[in-house]
Amino acid sequence: VLPQLSIQADQVACSHGAAVSTVDKSMMFYLRSRGLDAAVAARLLALGSCREVLERIPTTARMQLEAGIDQAARALQAGKAQDGGVE
Repeated sequence: VLPQLSIQADQVACSHGAAVSTVDKSMMFYLRSRGLDAAVAARLLALGSCREVLERIPTTARMQLEAGIDQAARALQAGKAQDGGVE
């Protein structure tokens, strides 16, 4: 179910919200302990949490979003490697 706003009056203000969070460390540990590197594990967790929504998006847009998730996961891995804090 996608969020949807239905406004019936002319002077009503409305908005919607979103939530963000960090990757669950126990889930990351589980995937890493099975041999996945941090970028792949982060990608799987990110895609898993939004798969239902991604499946409803047209293919071209979905591929662009997934590419963005890949890029963010690689940046996360590169940043941790530079800091010496690879999980």
